[in-house]
Amino acid sequence: SLNYGTTIWEGLKCYRFIDETDGGKETAVVFRPDRNFARMSNGAAELCLPPPSKELFLRAVQLAVQKNAHLIPPAGDGMKLYVRPMLLGSGQQLGLYPSPEFSFLVYVSPTGNYFKSATTGLNIHLETKRARAAQGGMGAVKCSGNYAVALKPLMDAKKQKFMDNLFLELETYKEGCLK
Repeated sequence: SLNYGTTIWEGLKCYRFIDETDGGKETAVVFRPDRNFARMSNGAAELCLPPPSKELFLRAVQLAVQKNAHLIPPAGDGMKLYVRPMLLGSGQQLGLYPSPEFSFLVYVSPTGNYFKSATTGLNIHLETKRARAAQGGMGAVKCSGNYAVALKPLMDAKKQKFMDNLFLELETYKEGCLK
């Protein structure tokens, strides 16, 4: 994982929900874990890692949320508990081969609204020089390389007072106009 970037992860949102149909009962809800499992399984296949079973994935998310329920922010303020399942390739090897071992883990962290201050809209930079993902590459996989490559363009955009970048498929962009 450290040498060859064989790390994938997911990002799930857990929030408190007040069920008015059940007398205002407050419940912790994890948003679409089945979709996150499917994407992690796809990413595992792309990086030659064995995916966890759906049962293991869902149970690990459930346990992480239950054990950290005290960290779930109150309902209604836009805050959430971020749940991050990770699959990391490991083992003793030097050379580009599938990892002989792997670790599956889940951690959580309370987070706020990503663009909380953007009450009147977002100021987004249109990135036309660098690509986050290449055609035929790993753009649909939530892996370490896809985020590392976006860091420098994001810092450059923030220096210009933008909130984030919108990446284009550079193959469809030519001198300021879309093909």
